[in-house]
Amino acid sequence: MVGVCALLWQPPLESAPSRVELYEASVPVANQNTAQRNRALAATLEAVLIKVSGQRNVRAYPELADAIGRASGYAQQYQYRNVQAPRTVINSAGEEETVMEPELQFWVRFDPRAVDKMLKEAGLPIWGGERPMTLVWLVAEVEGERVLVGGDAGVDLQKIVIDTGEQRGIPVLFPLLDLMDQQNISVGQVWGGFMEDIRRASARYATEGILVGRAFQQSGDWWTVRWSYWDGEKENYWDQQAPELEQLLVSGVDVVANELASRYAVNAAIGGRQSLELTVRQVDNLDEYARVLSYLQSLTAVESVEPEEVRGDELNLRVQVAGGRAVLEQAIALGHILEKVDEEPARIEDLTTGATRLTYRLTP
Repeated sequence: MVGVCALLWQPPLESAPSRVELYEASVPVANQNTAQRNRALAATLEAVLIKVSGQRNVRAYPELADAIGRASGYAQQYQYRNVQAPRTVINSAGEEETVMEPELQFWVRFDPRAVDKMLKEAGLPIWGGERPMTLVWLVAEVEGERVLVGGDAGVDLQKIVIDTGEQRGIPVLFPLLDLMDQQNISVGQVWGGFMEDIRRASARYATEGILVGRAFQQSGDWWTVRWSYWDGEKENYWDQQAPELEQLLVSGVDVVANELASRYAVNAAIGGRQSLELTVRQVDNLDEYARVLSYLQSLTAVESVEPEEVRGDELNLRVQVAGGRAVLEQAIALGHILEKVDEEPARIEDLTTGATRLTYRLTP
């Protein structure tokens, strides 16, 4: 693992987007020969299967392990890219520092329908591209000093967390630690786990989840991280220990990814299908009509969308959903395209047909 002391003050990283590119991945390669390309194809398909299913152990399924071995048959396009990647080196003073060096990467996009089909046949869920964003507050105690990671502090630690999030399809970001953050919260408040204070300081980032980690070394130089995760409704706590801090950062993100996958990933074979009546208000023109249809059709849980009636600025639709009402509501809440309208008295036609109706308004 890179030295923690030397890595706490570096330029900031960019935050990840909340829409995850599920069906593409890239890995570093040594050269462009056939053997390297075949290994890279296998590695990238495995990465895509992990992101789409929300499961790390995809190779445990024989049909998926076989598909990974035949990855070239599922690739739609690939290319080699020269990028700048961070490397940890020892400088002239004998200290570790991070420098940017050129790296050859192999990028590939796989056929989404083929990937979804193999996951369904393996009995695994499919998790759509709209993922909840997680804000990470991490304090590392090094040689008696507690440092809040974010902004230009602890960039290598940030990179470990962000890269793990990308591998699992979980967008994460760290606080800017600008003047506003410094006014809103202190290192001591994060270290103390004062969640009310942390939630107030997090409000400006408008994320769906908040992950808090407090890292320190105990006897024998083992690291401990005390984690807490707030999902907007409840808070979960757990502690982890390992010889290296990097292991714990990866493991902490994995715990969150597993929790989110269990909630949002859709397994039609388990959840069944349901036909829902959906009303969308404030649809004033053809462009907005098309926007609503396109958005709903893009959701993984939605199998079909049938327009039934336009009444003023209201668009009434019948939506076939894998996983049922709760799955659809969760997916729509993450997209920020449609806003839920408070429950209203049932319409006469709904009482007659027994249909479940959800009402939303289109956001600007």
